[in-house]
Amino acid sequence: MEPQVTLNVTFKNETQSFLVSDPENTTWADVEAMVKVSFDLNT
Repeated sequence: MEPQVTLNVTFKNETQSFLVSDPENTTWADVEAMVKVSFDLNT
């Protein structure tokens, strides 16, 4: 069983947690995309 990975990100005093469900196949680009969408940084 793969370990669960939880990533906590803080941006402008707002913290969000992201569960990386498949850490062996998740790329940094995937994580970056999740963070950008969650913090509305895609402008």
